[in-house]
Amino acid sequence: MRPLREDYQLADWLITNRGLAKRAVFETRRDVERFYEALSKVIAKGLIEVHAFVFMTTHFHLLLRSLIGEISLAMKLVTNEFVRDFNRTRKRDGPLFVSRFHGQRIEDVAQWYAALHYVDLNPVRAKMCTLPSDHSYGSARAYRYETGPSWLSRGRVIEALGEALSPATYQPEFYDEVACSVDQTTNAYLIERLGRGSPQTVPPLTDMIQTASLRQQGWMKWKAALADGMKVGTAFLPPYEAVRTARLVARVLKRDPLPVGRARAERDLAVGLLRTAAGRTIAEVAADLGIAHSTVHAAERRYQAWMQNSTRYSNLVARALQSAVRRTFPPLRHPLAPDRLVPR
Repeated sequence: MRPLREDYQLADWLITNRGLAKRAVFETRRDVERFYEALSKVIAKGLIEVHAFVFMTTHFHLLLRSLIGEISLAMKLVTNEFVRDFNRTRKRDGPLFVSRFHGQRIEDVAQWYAALHYVDLNPVRAKMCTLPSDHSYGSARAYRYETGPSWLSRGRVIEALGEALSPATYQPEFYDEVACSVDQTTNAYLIERLGRGSPQTVPPLTDMIQTASLRQQGWMKWKAALADGMKVGTAFLPPYEAVRTARLVARVLKRDPLPVGRARAERDLAVGLLRTAAGRTIAEVAADLGIAHSTVHAAERRYQAWMQNSTRYSNLVARALQSAVRRTFPPLRHPLAPDRLVPR
């Protein structure tokens, strides 16, 4: 029996589905229009609202909000109608998509921004176009040129763009600049890791950016207490930034008395941050650092002990992670908004 989707009223979702055996599911403009029609009917029923979308040849992505907690029903209605029409026009039978759908629930603002960028940049990463708005079947074009389907809920994205451009007001011509202001590789990594986390037990990334140092310290201690050697946190940094952050913290600690050697202290930091900040598994950390699984377990235990017992250590880690997040999501370089973080 399939597990139930853990949906709730007003939950945000990043939804995707792919053709069976990577079969093309959007072969013509009419295919996309049929999907539009199926979406519009479900939206009219009050089940979902769609904030962003992109249709590729073999798959689609939707950034949407579940209005009454029935995401599975909504996507079933959409895909069933589309597949029936697709099969009828091709005189074929059987499934079209590889599964019912893949859904990643979004738990905070930072994840929502990352998902929006991921949807917009999908055709750019696939080298189908240079700018997101160049792709004919994506919401970036609708926002840039103020066109597109009437069922697209534009308010939240327009507000987000306005915040990114502050103090300037919203202007559609800046849409591509905001969409392309993130590193594509990092963005894809964070979205891939979003599906692996446990949203019910992981606090939002915004706590690491917006709260005072004492709360940051509490957050890090809570994360350390969670680990039993196998649990993985929600990724908000790529692995190379986690290792770089560990190296920077180790340099600051170089004059402090340490219970282990300098090299081991830096390795313990790298292991801890790869686990909690980059969302890496035990096996992945071992491969990243070229060490044994047992060494990873031991290093992570030492990292947790330091986080729990040393205020200086945990505060240094929290401040270093703040700086790493800002490096990963650099300011939008625009004369109207030189100092804004995107995403924020």
